[in-house]
Amino acid sequence: MSEEVIVRFKYTFEEQRSGLKWHYRMQYPRIVHVFFWGAVCMMIFSGSYTTLKFGTDAGGLSVLLYGIGIVAYFRIFYPWILKRQFLKRPDHNSQIEWRVSESGIKSKTSHGHAEQSWAAFSKIAQTKDGFLFYPNARIFHWLPRLGFASDADFDRVSQLAQKNVSSFKTAK
Repeated sequence: MSEEVIVRFKYTFEEQRSGLKWHYRMQYPRIVHVFFWGAVCMMIFSGSYTTLKFGTDAGGLSVLLYGIGIVAYFRIFYPWILKRQFLKRPDHNSQIEWRVSESGIKSKTSHGHAEQSWAAFSKIAQTKDGFLFYPNARIFHWLPRLGFASDADFDRVSQLAQKNVSSFKTAK
């Protein structure tokens, strides 16, 4: 079976954000996320408690504000920065087409095209929302599930990736 699977989608900020979400899940185990956000919650709780019990001179206010600052950064400022950077990209909101076959992967946009063999990817991760194709540990190409014509095409890419790349992972 040497037919190509075609993946077409519009590269929007939401698609980039979805790919980044899964990339971070692949980079850092869930326990790291749980520990980090647990520590932030403890900072906010202990800072609030110390400030209410002993007043603002006890250092609790600093801990509270630091915890609130971390939440504000990751929930407000970081998404804002990502959106600003995305809108400056020449390929934002453009149509992207990927063709996946036994021989490799081809991509085409209004800005150019590329053809890569399977050997160009050090790792591929399958998620419920799509695939992350990694040429190296820090750069990835996002192929969202909504770009596939059918679940059979999605499964076909999964089979091809497992067969052709030594490091294939499934993210949950």
